[in-house]
This record gives sequence, structure tokens and C-alpha cells, in this order.
Amino acid sequence: MWGRANMAAVIFLLGWLCVFSRAEASNSEVTLADAEAETILERAATWLWSQRDKDASWGNDTHRVLLVLRLANLSGDDNVAPPAPLELQLIAKQMELEIVLLLWRHREGFSPVQLARYTLALNAMCMDPRQFHGHDLIGTLQHHDPSTDYDFALTTLAACSAQAHVRKRQMRRLLDIANAAQDHNVDTIAMLILALRCIVQDHRHRNLHHIVRKPSMELARQQRHDGSFGDLRNTVLVMQALEEVENEPADNWNRSAALTWLINQQQPDGSFHGNVHATAEAMLGVAPRGLASIRALDCGQGLSDNSPPRLTTNNSCPLPLDCLPTDARILGHIAP
Repeated sequence: MWGRANMAAVIFLLGWLCVFSRAEASNSEVTLADAEAETILERAATWLWSQRDKDASWGNDTHRVLLVLRLANLSGDDNVAPPAPLELQLIAKQMELEIVLLLWRHREGFSPVQLARYTLALNAMCMDPRQFHGHDLIGTLQHHDPSTDYDFALTTLAACSAQAHVRKRQMRRLLDIANAAQDHNVDTIAMLILALRCIVQDHRHRNLHHIVRKPSMELARQQRHDGSFGDLRNTVLVMQALEEVENEPADNWNRSAALTWLINQQQPDGSFHGNVHATAEAMLGVAPRGLASIRALDCGQGLSDNSPPRLTTNNSCPLPLDCLPTDARILGHIAP
């Protein structure tokens, strides 16, 4: 009798030891992955800062770089958004000028996708796109539904990130895409998941959590033997989407393999393909916060952050204002 009891106790203890060992191994993998992601971000950010034009911008990619540098400087665990580092505030002024010129030149015909990307960057910087120098950019965006499903999911994500209510016709189209996930490209499914993960943060749509299960499972099955999901753009987009899904496909895709593939794509100088656009996109795949979490940012605290800003440069300009294009002063806030 005692022998059986002792044996049962030993088996019980061994079982718990296995559980603890697996948990410890899992935590070690997470820590290593976080360190690798941080290394990717630091090297890529250093390269991006070295690629600025004479006007301290990144040309047509300024909004992309601003967005990813902002998200990379935020905490993945805390929704309170500290004030942006001065360097990013100056870049935001440059982007504001770009948007004003866009609205002025294209009062009727403009790209909803381009406007969506600008509004995502504004939201990440805690700048309200619904009150942009007298323009409601989100209202404008919601009156132009793109024809392609990928672009539609992106513009819906941008509107959702600004706390805008997603309309019924938009929800119906998203649900149609989700129900036919197997018929869509990888990038479309990934953007759909990001849009839905943003939408379910609205208390009116919290019952839609289960909708992302089917497309996320379909997406996880697309991972290749080398760890990627195709090209660089698709891979980082899928990584971001699957990270947003709460443990649904955790056992169905290999994040470590995807991260290893991404590391192998990074060039010795820190860039991806030697291209600003590609490098900014790649950083989004490993940033602490992704596109779907912009809506949750708490921008009303007005707290000062005592920790030094990450992934910024303090050596590019003798004085902060030297980095600001003269034309940007027409937007106010910063005196000449």
C-alpha cells in the first residue's frame, strides 16, 4: 500500500517537474526572441536615421518611418503613451506639412490608402486626425471604400484606430472576407486580422473575438519551411497579425523560425534590401506594439516619461530646430 502511494507521489512530482521545465524553456525562448527583436530594431533604426534627406525627412516614406519609430518607442505592456521624443515631434511637423499639401493639391481625387497611412501615424503620435487643421480626415476616409479587400481592411483599421465607429456595411464586408479566408492572399488575411483585432476593442463588437479564429488558422498554415510567409512584406505583416491573436494559432506557427528568417534578411548595415520602405515595414514585424494596438493608446495622461527615448538619434543636428524644414513652420507650434 505504502509502495503504491509513494510511487503515485513520485509520478505526481515528476509530472510537475515536466510542467515547470517546459514553462522555463518557454520563458527562455521568449526572452531570447525579445532580445533578437530588439537587436533588429536597433540596427534598423540606426540605418534609418542615417538615410534622412537634407530636409530631415525620408521623402515619401516619412510617415512610415515616423509610425514605426513611435511604436518601437512605446511599451507593449502599458497603454499610457508618454510624450514623443523631440526628434519624432519634429518629424511629425514635416508629415503635417505633407498632409496639408496633399489635401490642397488633391481636393477631390486622392488615395484613401495614402490617407489611411497618414492617419495611422497621426494616431500613433496622439494627434487627432478628426481635427487636422480644420479637416476631418477620418470622415473623409470613411466616405471612400477602396475596391480591393486589402486596401479596404487597411482603411478600416485606420478609422478604427481613431476610435471611429465601424459601420454595418463595413462590418459585413470584413466578415465576408473572414469567411472566405482561403480565397484571399496572405497580406489581405493579415490586414483583415489587424482590422478585426482593433474593432473588437470597441465594447459594441467584443462578441466578435471568435471571428478571427478561422482566418488566423488559415494564415498560420501558410508558413513555409524556411520560416517565412513568402516575401519580406508578407512575412512581417503576418508576424504582426498572428502576434495580435490571443494564443489561437500559437501552436500552429513557429515565431522563432520567422524571426530567424527575418534576421537573415537584415543586411550588415542594418537595412532590409537597402530600402527605407522595406526597412520600416520590417521593423513593424518586431516592434513592441503593432498597428492593431494603436486604438488602445491612452493619450490623455500628459505624463512625463523619465526613461530615455529609444531608437532615436541625438547626433544628427547641432540643435533640434536645425532638423526642422523651414516650410514646416507654417503649421505653427514651433516658432522660427
